[in-house]
Amino acid sequence: MDKNKAISGYEKIFDDGYKAGRASVVLPHPCDGELYKSWTSSDYFAKIAEEHLEVIDAYKTIEKSNKQPKKEERDHFFKECTDLIVATTGLMHYLGCDEEMRQKYMKEINESNAKRDGGKRFKKHPLDVIEERFYKGKTFSASKTQLEEKTKHDGEDFEIGEVVKVECVTGEKEAIVLGKSKAYPEEYDISINGYHFSVSRECLKKVEKDG
Repeated sequence: MDKNKAISGYEKIFDDGYKAGRASVVLPHPCDGELYKSWTSSDYFAKIAEEHLEVIDAYKTIEKSNKQPKKEERDHFFKECTDLIVATTGLMHYLGCDEEMRQKYMKEINESNAKRDGGKRFKKHPLDVIEERFYKGKTFSASKTQLEEKTKHDGEDFEIGEVVKVECVTGEKEAIVLGKSKAYPEEYDISINGYHFSVSRECLKKVEKDG
């Protein structure tokens, strides 16, 4: 896989797309071509209202089936929900919210929801205990040795594809560098066993080469 494409947005392919930096599969693309050249914000908002009504109609079919819909009924509902997401994305884009900003807002909302109601809104991910230790460096507590290591390597950049070490609550883990975070320049996107995280520079340590 082309590592440059792997962090370019639409071509991110990771197992989990819920948290920032783990964006996976295909992101919604705003309708901004020639057909929409004359559209105003009101037109985009009307499209959202239209798609919302279609989602409601599709769900009514599911209700009529005693919430045991056929595959085609579920597929229809899922597609209408996706159309609504795209329509909303279109208005956000029109008002100046580009893809990077949308990802930033998505990250903020996910993080906010994860903390609300005692953290009971979201099902715990297997690696959450690790992420709570170093995600964004918020709870990272550096020892004297770690601070010396950080100072030693300050100013060094990590290359895409480079193997590094991350100190986690369950021990030291190896990770693959995916590049610098676009939303947070002082952080790096890394992959641990296929799971994607954004972490601050001080959480990472270069792997010493033998010889």
